[in-house]
Amino acid sequence: MIETIHAHTVHPRYLGLQLHVLDLGANYGLFAKAVTARFGCRCIAVEPSPEPFAAIVETSLISKLQAAAASQSGTVPFHIAPDSVFSSLYRTSEVIRVIEVPAISFPDLFDLVGVSPLDLLKMDIEGAEIELLNTCPPSILQHKRRISRSLRSHPG
Repeated sequence: MIETIHAHTVHPRYLGLQLHVLDLGANYGLFAKAVTARFGCRCIAVEPSPEPFAAIVETSLISKLQAAAASQSGTVPFHIAPDSVFSSLYRTSEVIRVIEVPAISFPDLFDLVGVSPLDLLKMDIEGAEIELLNTCPPSILQHKRRISRSLRSHPG
């Protein structure tokens, strides 16, 4: 039976103890908290926005990394929206400020994470998913067992 956890569809058969989830666009860490509580898996929560990142609680199952998943590593402008779930690398209709954040490419991210194969890649990065996947070498993607993208639509 398929389950929905914070707007992401997952299949319980593919998650459990000793399995690994990478949560790109973790926001306040609600998905990471729920998926680790439900399945006992390990989760790395990646979030560039300072306020939501600071609120993510690290546990024995949740670690966190403050960065934006991007097509290349470096520093990028990040657009802060009034509602943090709509903050993005891309300018949206409502932006209250723009900050510079560290960016990390898929290859560099997976080198840093050091988990292969990755059991679930959860992406909720406000429109940057396609560019990120298009710039990712196939050799990296073949080590990802499942990918989940948010069911919620982007306002921009």
